[in-house]
Amino acid sequence: VVTPYVMVEAIGWFFGFKLFGKTLQPKWFKKAMSWITGGLDTSLGTKLTVDKISPDEAYDMVASKQRTTIYRLLTEKYNKSSSPDLHDQVERLRKIALNQIQSSSSEEDELLRLLKWK
Repeated sequence: VVTPYVMVEAIGWFFGFKLFGKTLQPKWFKKAMSWITGGLDTSLGTKLTVDKISPDEAYDMVASKQRTTIYRLLTEKYNKSSSPDLHDQVERLRKIALNQIQSSSSEEDELLRLLKWK
């Protein structure tokens, strides 16, 4: 039954150290804390984007990711190697999938023929 009280007291002393240190000896406490945390801090390479990117840049980034996914699908699942007109085919596939261009059934058949899926 004594354990909860002991734990509360221990937590109080733990946080009290910081409270009393900052109040009674602020300079000493600051030096001690910087010495203790100096060995614990590791600098991380981070990059903070301050400016917003333009809608065109965002569109290009998303389109690039989509093209990469389509290329990976073509190479892994359908064993398509790079050909001179593969980039155009991938771009058309991406736009058709996003309904950015309307395609007739003859255009879809042509695209499937070019990809040799039909």
